[in-house]
Amino acid sequence: MQATDVSALLPLPIRFQAGQVGGNLTIDYQPDNPIAVNGTVQGQGVSAKIAEVPNEFSQVAGRLRFVDQRIFFEELSGLYGEIPADLSGSIDLEEGYDLRAQAASVTVPDLLRTFNLKTPIALSGEFRGNVRITGDIDSPLLTGTAQSLRPAQADRVRFDRISTNFRVTPQALTFDQITAVPSGGGVVQGGGTIGFRDETVAFRFNTTNAPGDALARSYGFNNPNVRLGAIAATASINGTYSNFQTNLRFQALQATYPTTGEAQIRGSNVRFRNTEVRVAGGRIVGGGEVVDGRWRANGQVAQVPLNQFRSNLSGALNGDFQLAGTLTSTDTIRGSSNFRIDNFAGGRIAGNAAIANGRWNAVASASQVALNRIDPRIESGSLGGNFRVAGRLTDFSPNAIQAQGQYQITNLAGGRATGNVAIAQGRWNATVLANNVALAAFSPNLRGELGSNLRVNGTLANLSPAAIRASGQVQLSQGLAQIDRPLTASIRWLGDQLRIDSATAPGLTANGVVSLPPKRPPFPALTLTSACKITIWPISL
Repeated sequence: MQATDVSALLPLPIRFQAGQVGGNLTIDYQPDNPIAVNGTVQGQGVSAKIAEVPNEFSQVAGRLRFVDQRIFFEELSGLYGEIPADLSGSIDLEEGYDLRAQAASVTVPDLLRTFNLKTPIALSGEFRGNVRITGDIDSPLLTGTAQSLRPAQADRVRFDRISTNFRVTPQALTFDQITAVPSGGGVVQGGGTIGFRDETVAFRFNTTNAPGDALARSYGFNNPNVRLGAIAATASINGTYSNFQTNLRFQALQATYPTTGEAQIRGSNVRFRNTEVRVAGGRIVGGGEVVDGRWRANGQVAQVPLNQFRSNLSGALNGDFQLAGTLTSTDTIRGSSNFRIDNFAGGRIAGNAAIANGRWNAVASASQVALNRIDPRIESGSLGGNFRVAGRLTDFSPNAIQAQGQYQITNLAGGRATGNVAIAQGRWNATVLANNVALAAFSPNLRGELGSNLRVNGTLANLSPAAIRASGQVQLSQGLAQIDRPLTASIRWLGDQLRIDSATAPGLTANGVVSLPPKRPPFPALTLTSACKITIWPISL
């Protein structure tokens, strides 16, 4: 007979909707007494719906045994939605449900289709589950557990194990406890509810030891100089299937640069706030957003040590910045910044920077920068000046940087030097106007004071003396070597030799060449005999 005929004859909480059944049933009906049914029914290809339980069972095969007010499910198997399951247990028409279902293998797509759910990220995995249906006839409760059979994946994150307890009512699917173990270590725990009728979602997750480096590698970030370590985070997800928001709070206290912050995620839009990055006693605080393919960031920098980025740099960076652009091109970035570097080699650098049309530029002023703290071979002098520097966002190589400025060096061996400097296409050039520089500060073999008007140039790739070229005039207040009177000379430094085009002093003129081996000190004990290529002609007074 048709399975639907059974539902027509008996007032059962199970509604048979399709399929064939056969068997023998005895129905005992007495007024004022519950109906009693006895016998067995064998079904094949049956579809049935349990009242107040979401979804129907289909393709069911097996036996129902009726004993008065109880119905026993024996050797039943079929599909719950699209989930293969075996069903056992009983229904007492007076006491309620006591049913069990076992699903040996359920894929995530089958689960999503069964409950008509959609997710914004890709999910994959295979689970086994155990379900109990209990409760009164008018209000059954479906509860169960599920465990992953093999590694599962959410977006790009792989999980070795996932387990959960859940409840199903006509209104919602509720996960009381979810435990997930990422492949890189740590544990994520949480729970939440998916509403069927109003299509709402409400979840909360937390972790104290998520594997930050493994997660970062999953999304393409793999910088060996930056470690994230264990991440602690809480996340809440609220909204509807098609429009929900994730609120995230995170801490990466073991990171190379310990970081805390908050984020709001809605679709492809992300907003960051209260984000703080600590850098060796300093910090960067800010926020930003990514909305409709455009991004914006702003923040403040306080006492960030520069030696965290280059070991030979000193000082602490302070300032603020505002940046904006699109995700598709660096040419769209716009931004500005004010900055200050305190205690940079004992001095200070301050300025501002801007970014537009794929290029950046900065204007900076320096004061009281001690040269001997930049290069210990320089015994004295304090640098100050004003400089402009520019380049392209896509190329920070020395060849792509352009700069120009004016500098002054005070207290340079008791004297002073000023001039201009410029950098372009990997080369630099400068002018050096010096006066009253005590030569004894550079070599005990030298005496008097130096003045100069020189042009110096070279390449950024090689700053050794052999790669530098210079030409101009120098003045020595007490001469040089055997010349013990004021001397003025036109010179050229060619990398390995000093050409003296002309040298004049009261009573003499000279010219010649001084060749210096590469490892020879820059200021030797120069004598006329050792500089044997110099020729001197006395002049008549």
